[in-house]
Amino acid sequence: MQVSFEVQRSGCPTISVMIGGKVVEKALLDLGASVNLLPYSVYKQLGLGELKPTSITLSLADRSVKIPRGIIEDVLVQVDNFYYPVDLLFLIRPIVKEANYVPIILGRPFLATQMQS
Repeated sequence: MQVSFEVQRSGCPTISVMIGGKVVEKALLDLGASVNLLPYSVYKQLGLGELKPTSITLSLADRSVKIPRGIIEDVLVQVDNFYYPVDLLFLIRPIVKEANYVPIILGRPFLATQMQS
């Protein structure tokens, strides 16, 4: 898998990653995010196993508060020929069919793991 690095109009970089043997296009690299997020619909498509309950509460940029549906720890995310264990939180949110839709947000925990490799 070749890394495809792209910068959106918003100035945020996106990459393609592989999770559970499936390619996820437009994974957003977000230095402002303190967690790694996916919508619950993507979790169902990836078939990653059972979600664990979590006590994490998220405060989003629009000042809304969201409670994740659950978490899966140490999911292997492949970027090019490298694999990174990532904890993923899953939110229930509607699917957005816009050109700038990103199915996954990789935050500071992912970026810190990548820098240590």
